[in-house]
Amino acid sequence: MDIFTVLLVIVLLAVGAGGATYALHTMGWAPHPELPPPAEPDPPIEALPAGAEPPVEVEIERLRDDLRTWLVEQEEQRADQRARHDAELAELVSRGLGELRRDLEARTQVALERIHAEALAAQDARLARLDVETRHARVRERRAEALAEIYRRLARLEWAVTAVVQPIQLPGEPFTLPEKFLPETLKWETWKEVGEQAFAFADYFNQQRVLLEPPVAVALAALIATVRDVLTGAIYPNLQPTPTSDQLAALRAGLEQLGQALTDGRSCLDAQYRAQLAPEPEAD
Repeated sequence: MDIFTVLLVIVLLAVGAGGATYALHTMGWAPHPELPPPAEPDPPIEALPAGAEPPVEVEIERLRDDLRTWLVEQEEQRADQRARHDAELAELVSRGLGELRRDLEARTQVALERIHAEALAAQDARLARLDVETRHARVRERRAEALAEIYRRLARLEWAVTAVVQPIQLPGEPFTLPEKFLPETLKWETWKEVGEQAFAFADYFNQQRVLLEPPVAVALAALIATVRDVLTGAIYPNLQPTPTSDQLAALRAGLEQLGQALTDGRSCLDAQYRAQLAPEPEAD
């Protein structure tokens, strides 16, 4: 008998014995064997032998730790980037403020120089205008003084004529002619004072003519010419102890012309003198 046959017989015997035992147990003829004790619980994860695959929870926890670490690293990188960005921004702001300050200082300097130049120009203009106004004021003052003196000399001339023609009149009264000339009026020597006052008036006018306004100077020159023409043409030739009626008429006509010329001259001088004393209108 070979080995294969022996093994086959042993297996068949075992199967038959097991089937018989099961049948006896089923029919109650054989006692039940005791139940095996409960199996031991699985050891904890920590107790797993080396090289064993960890459970899913451990892997998840490990991934969570890796994620936390990555997040912390990312936050640190962002903080570092934010710090560098803030530093660069602060540098740019500082640089921009410096450039802005320099530009503002340059603009301010230019503006100050312009304002200073304008102030100097305005000051020079004011000084020039003040100089002109001062010189003009001095001229006006001298003109007023000249007008006053010319007026005084003309008044003396008028009074000299009045004293010869109408001696009863007082200075300041309007010049009038008497109905009949006095004998003293017809004497040559009596008119000497008139001639001297006429010359003094004309001489002073001639010296101060440059200070007078052209219309006033022309009017006074015409007055002097009238005085000369009347004295030499109508008065002096007709001064006779016993003049004729024609001579008296010519004398009277000449004196009327002289009196009117003297009155007009005093009115012109009076108006011009008061105009010089009036304040000048302010320039715009």
